[in-house]
Amino acid sequence: MDNYQSLIILLALFFIIWIVDGKNFKRTGLLFLRRTDRGLEFVDNLAKKYNRFFKVFADIGIMISLGVFGIWYVLKEQKNRKYIMYSAIAFLVLYPVFSTVMSGFVLIATVLFGVSGSMFYYLLSNSVSVFTMPKLLAPLQLVLPVQVSGAPIFYVPITYWLISIFFLVVVHELAHAIIARVENVRVKSMGYGFFAVLPLGFAEPDEVQLSKKSSLTKSRIFAAGSFSNFIFAGLSLFLLLISVMSYSLFFTADIGINYSGLMDDTQAFGILPESGTILSVNGINITTLNDFITIINSNDGVLSVDVDGTIYDLSATDIIDSYEQYPSFVQAVDFKLSGTECVVENQTITSRYLGITGVSMGILTKYNLPSVISSGFETFYPYLVELFLWLFMLNLGVGLFNLLPMGPLDGGLLAKEAIGSTGFKYSGKIAYILTFITFFLVLFTLFGPYFVESGVNLICGF
Repeated sequence: MDNYQSLIILLALFFIIWIVDGKNFKRTGLLFLRRTDRGLEFVDNLAKKYNRFFKVFADIGIMISLGVFGIWYVLKEQKNRKYIMYSAIAFLVLYPVFSTVMSGFVLIATVLFGVSGSMFYYLLSNSVSVFTMPKLLAPLQLVLPVQVSGAPIFYVPITYWLISIFFLVVVHELAHAIIARVENVRVKSMGYGFFAVLPLGFAEPDEVQLSKKSSLTKSRIFAAGSFSNFIFAGLSLFLLLISVMSYSLFFTADIGINYSGLMDDTQAFGILPESGTILSVNGINITTLNDFITIINSNDGVLSVDVDGTIYDLSATDIIDSYEQYPSFVQAVDFKLSGTECVVENQTITSRYLGITGVSMGILTKYNLPSVISSGFETFYPYLVELFLWLFMLNLGVGLFNLLPMGPLDGGLLAKEAIGSTGFKYSGKIAYILTFITFFLVLFTLFGPYFVESGVNLICGF
């Protein structure tokens, strides 16, 4: 599905909702919001019935978000006299546990400052890597249902994107609303809307009431959103694993590989159909994804690709080891200062790709079902598996990003409350500086690789 189709679907969704419910929207520039009190009674009932559970839920969310610092903060705000001792014990327990999967500064950042610290370190280390690793892809990318060559965009097919965004937003905002009611903060409204044509959702607590609440109350509300996204990501991963493991119960021989889109600026774009099933390459039947990858990498000439019974001739796109053939910014400056040519020899091709997206295995049902049911099942099952994958990835990714220590993200609001709890005279300034640095790192990891690459080209005259 190309960009125009994605845009048409988004515009159609916007106009259908606008025609049906447009009179209830309020517009501010490109922001269209539809507020409602529907669902608030449901939120109130949940908050009253499971009050204690949701408080513990939110406290765990704070601790995961801020690590040992978060544990110290929660216990201190709860007036636990042994909060320093318990925080020290937590560090002594968590450090060796996390050291089995990570090391160095990322280990220290994660244990001491949780997800927020880990994400901050991720941005910082990748910002440095932009100067030392040639042609580095943007470490941080926008998640959108469009493909723009050279832009920092992580492409998600439009149907998966819409479904994933729906669940992501509902889970996130519902958690904020529930914890707000648990803490006796009025939720004025909930709702949905659009920024231009991009859908969004929101829960609107009473800001006046919230401002008068304790620091821990505010932090519980802030932490609930991302933590609920992590829980939903775990559920999606569980369903994904169950779906994959139950594959053999319902399906038999693989029949090629399905794909649902094409990448711009590749050989496949404009030659292959927009979607289909690749049955063979160069006359060799495709039965697994590994077969397909092996054939693509072992042939450097023209490939004869059979898509749904029709042969298309094209070449794969080479992935060249960028360390070998393109200088980093640091190398380029060194070459320029030493008067040597900006070329690194010994180019190597590490792999090749065709340029297809949304790849899944072609399958057949084991059971003798009517053709309509069988074909529907064969189409729906891979779609469901891929949907669980996207639900997992997007809920996890957005939850992680939202915990960056940068206002007005939840992570920035959390950091401000926790730093303020230290009683340090300049805690407000520290939170402000942290927000500023994180904002700069976000912008640089998004767009820095393209500016640095332009600098290399300018220095070397490429």
